Amino acid sequence: MAALAETAAGVGAIPLCVGYVDRSLEKPGRGLRISAAVLQNGTIIWRTHKSLLPTYDVFDEDRYFEPAKSVAPFEFNGHRLGITICEDI
Repeated sequence: MAALAETAAGVGAIPLCVGYVDRSLEKPGRGLRISAAVLQNGTIIWRTHKSLLPTYDVFDEDRYFEPAKSVAPFEFNGHRLGITICEDI
């Protein structure tokens, strides 16, 4: 989380989308989430979490990460944008 805040602090007017591991505060549940954030003008302006966690082949994400209950687009400069993370597409 410190690295995300530090990265956000260095971003100006051009937005940057980054992937990161977030904390999950849902109880009961797993303590981490696979996430993406949009950074602009030194702050996190939006974040989303991965909802579909694979458990096939070499993947075992459901064991370690909490899935998002829902996903939704966000408003950015008059446009609705959505960011998908891996399986969510």
